[in-house]
Amino acid sequence: MITEELMSSGAKLYKCETWEDFTTQVRKNRFASSSIYRGHSDPSWRLMSLWERRLETLKPGGDRSKSVHELMKPELVVSTRDNYLEQFKYYAVGLPDFRSDNLSENDWWALGRHYGLKTPLLDWSASPYIAAFFAFTGAIDPNSNLDIGSISFHPRKYIAIWALACEVFIFKKNEFELVHPSVDRAYRQKAQRGTFSLLTHDVYMDVESYLASNQHAVYLEKYEIPTKEGFKALRDLSLMNITYATLFPDLEGAVKQANFKDVTINLRITNH
Repeated sequence: MITEELMSSGAKLYKCETWEDFTTQVRKNRFASSSIYRGHSDPSWRLMSLWERRLETLKPGGDRSKSVHELMKPELVVSTRDNYLEQFKYYAVGLPDFRSDNLSENDWWALGRHYGLKTPLLDWSASPYIAAFFAFTGAIDPNSNLDIGSISFHPRKYIAIWALACEVFIFKKNEFELVHPSVDRAYRQKAQRGTFSLLTHDVYMDVESYLASNQHAVYLEKYEIPTKEGFKALRDLSLMNITYATLFPDLEGAVKQANFKDVTINLRITNH
């Protein structure tokens, strides 16, 4: 069963009772072929980059009633953000087997994001199922006993998957853009069918609020799925060949898959 609600921003919320409800509903999305997707293990998280989340913690005096941009000078916001990039460049240039020739600023941001740098880029995937993989695996209890093929999930009830229809008119240069970097370290971007959004606005710090301000939130949808459905979802995603090994085609992915093998390969998933 699926219930449909209209969120205060104007975005649609679909509450799915089962994993099958989600797979059915996402196929009905009239923008499915042009949409990008993002999975959250916590449905309360906003569509914010690591940099924007960090920026929120820098609010002077902890005043939550005003935006960061109302409390900090714009030039301070920009210089604080760009300092992450400049420091990354400083330590990266000259490293063995690393070529920095002809990298654009967004290439540098994407490269840094790959290694965990706090960047203004927000990750998306062209596949709703890859987004679901990250949402459900992110909700796994780290104390699960994977060695015996058993997992448990965080006690929160739902995970969330966002869908954004990439209609040309919702994007604006130097304000809200899609970023397709030319650098793809370890081929992860290709494997994850990934792209990035870049929001650089003086007021809005999350995609939903920004789109709502332009009356474009109707091109944003959110799907909530019970966390307990992760058992079925991970089985199906493994059969689709969506695993750590395929999404991270490098040594890190090999390690993640080895640690997760009893769940994704042998499919011996049981609830505690």
